Amino acid sequence: MFNTILLTATAALSTRFFITYVNENSVAPVMNFGAFDLSNTPFKTGWNFVFYPFYHSGYSMSTLPDNDVAKDLKVKMKVPQNSKEGQENYSGPGVEITMNLQCANKIIPNNATFLAERFSYDKWDDKCIKEVAQAALINAADDFTYNDLTDLGPLNERVTKELFDVSSKIGCHPGEWFELFSCKIISYKLPDALENSLREKTEEHAKWEVESIRLETKKREVERLEFEVSKEADRVRLEAKGKADAQEIINFQERNHTEQSYKIEREHQKEMKQDLQSDYAIATYSAALSGSEKMVIGAPGVNLHIDN
Repeated sequence: MFNTILLTATAALSTRFFITYVNENSVAPVMNFGAFDLSNTPFKTGWNFVFYPFYHSGYSMSTLPDNDVAKDLKVKMKVPQNSKEGQENYSGPGVEITMNLQCANKIIPNNATFLAERFSYDKWDDKCIKEVAQAALINAADDFTYNDLTDLGPLNERVTKELFDVSSKIGCHPGEWFELFSCKIISYKLPDALENSLREKTEEHAKWEVESIRLETKKREVERLEFEVSKEADRVRLEAKGKADAQEIINFQERNHTEQSYKIEREHQKEMKQDLQSDYAIATYSAALSGSEKMVIGAPGVNLHIDN
């Protein structure tokens, strides 16, 4: 029993005075007699050696990416008005718009102690992001009008830059102590009259986009049909040409066959005339009387073909 108590006490004292555990995806600032030790990098995730009270850990700080939201920010944006010359001007106080801004950020682990020492463990993002969001938004909106709310991309980029600058001026060291990835307007509320006007403009733009897509689809369908018709016309044309070429070949073969037949017959008559000489006419006449299927009756300068 005594040994068990002794081991338990020793383990407790060791955990308190000689070792400490830092949660996953976290770091813990190094402390010296309860004060932040800026000369040492923070303790990393897992078990770490300490020597209390000279060298021990503070509270854990998450190193995971985070999104901080600054709510109900008030900003006045200019309303463009056409002058008599048709040019836009921005006279007047503008309209007040309520916005919610979200900023993505992440602690740089090796410099977490500086944030904790300067602004406290869990309040640094309030000081360096949320509380300066109002000023950053006002600075950014100065170069935009409420018409620009239809495309928030350029305004978001400007707000991110302005927040980085304002945060730097109050000693938060963005880019060194923490990373500021981006800021974006996630929602906004216009005065009722302007909200209705902007909604109509947005709906009109959406209708135009739908109509553009419909017309583009129809154009592509027409092009496809024209292509199919062109392909069919080419097929018919090629088929007709093929038939004409085939008929030309047949006609040529028939003409060639006929000419060859006449040539053979002429050669045959010539040979007979040479062989029979004066008896040629008598021989051919006798053959005709004997009932040959095909006979040639010849006389000087005359050939008579008889077919049964």
